[in-house]
Amino acid sequence: MDSLGLQPLVTSLNNQGGWPMVTDGWDPPAHFDLAAALVDLRFHQRLSDFWAWVDANVFNVSRRVVYVQAGTVPLGLGLMSQATDAVLDAYRAFMTAAAKELRQELGSSATDERDRGAGAGGGGLRDRVQQDSSWETNVAGIQADLDDGVPGQFNFLAFMKEMFTNTGVTINEDEPVISFKSPFFANLTTMLANTPPHTIANAIGWWWAYDIGRETTYAMRNISFDFQQALTGATEPSPRWEHCLPQANYNLGFALSRAYTSELVEDLRAAFNSLLDENTWMLEDDLAVAREKLAAIDPFVAYPDWIMDDAELTNGYEDLEILSGKEYDNLLAIGNWFDRNSLASLREVPVHSFLFPPTVVNAFYNPQENTIRRLFDKQGNLVQWWSDETIAAYEERAKCFVDQYNGFIPPELIEAGLNISVNGVQTEGENIADNGGIREAYKAYQLYVERYGEEPRLPGLDEFTPDHLFYLGFANVRWFIWCIGVIY
Repeated sequence: MDSLGLQPLVTSLNNQGGWPMVTDGWDPPAHFDLAAALVDLRFHQRLSDFWAWVDANVFNVSRRVVYVQAGTVPLGLGLMSQATDAVLDAYRAFMTAAAKELRQELGSSATDERDRGAGAGGGGLRDRVQQDSSWETNVAGIQADLDDGVPGQFNFLAFMKEMFTNTGVTINEDEPVISFKSPFFANLTTMLANTPPHTIANAIGWWWAYDIGRETTYAMRNISFDFQQALTGATEPSPRWEHCLPQANYNLGFALSRAYTSELVEDLRAAFNSLLDENTWMLEDDLAVAREKLAAIDPFVAYPDWIMDDAELTNGYEDLEILSGKEYDNLLAIGNWFDRNSLASLREVPVHSFLFPPTVVNAFYNPQENTIRRLFDKQGNLVQWWSDETIAAYEERAKCFVDQYNGFIPPELIEAGLNISVNGVQTEGENIADNGGIREAYKAYQLYVERYGEEPRLPGLDEFTPDHLFYLGFANVRWFIWCIGVIY
């Protein structure tokens, strides 16, 4: 892991104008361009102030469109706003130690750490909004919102053109965009007007060091782990393979799945239909349309046929070059390749496809493709298809979930001195889906038992019935997915 040292990270930092915290005599160089630096970050799948991507248009799923929303800060806005002094101290120590490693690599004597909080603030990002607040506009409309703060601080058209470079897609001011109406854009340009370039460059430099520095040397990985230890209570770093395998699966999952490679769907459909039968708060007309949408569900189970075809699998990763012994460079190359291909699809007709490879164990959906939420009709278009009465009844019941999760603080966090409750509003959709999903899955399991009989008890676990094991399995999967996600 140490063979290439920190040089790949230094190269990335130099490409975006340098990291002032580790550079002797840094001044805003002529080539430091904020739009280009943000594009460079997002090409490598790092979410900075802007998060922009291409997907099916929620208002017309037969076309693709550019989406733009607020990004985040390295540690996450929710955690930054509620972190204890101990966690913030550990975070600052993380930044200081990482900067020291890079100074030694560069032979730098820079000691200016005025901007140690550059990765912690969030600026205009604090005004994020619910994702349901979709706003159809265009590049010029986004620019107008930006200029409502301090005009001339950020050229959104230049940002978009930079993002679509080498994709074959031409962008102008009339390019449709789906975003959100909020003070975010105006606040962002106000923040930029009142923030020295030195601080902005430090914030972007820290993004690189925080998010991908651990892919360079063992020293940087240990520095990152020291912070994770303070944040999560982890007692020892994971083995190298436990870090690398998820990276390979996340970035090259379909190729990896080839090595491991419907009745279930119909049971789930029947189980959900039984939930509709038990429903007491939807109007009959709405229930009828819900059943139509249920019948229109596309199953994405197991694996796509194309990964079993050598030629198609190879073509699927065309133009992606992977080099042995260069993990850092490979991660950047994959991010760039993926993003370029995604952006180049802007003028193509959307098709329903597998979102994740079969080696990813989870349940997930894409609002623009699976469109399983109540806001989308059976074609996947963002329209109201429930009556006002049913919507009111739903929102009344949804508030129960918000209140319940707002009042929950995991015991482990209390023991660690982190008095952080779940944000019931922010996690409302996920919580309702999880609660409904376990009910649906259990009903589908009961259909399986009716068909094949009760499963035998496991040797050594005779005290647990198959029903017990069903819920234990659910709890174990949720713990693994979420806790491992936090640690890594």
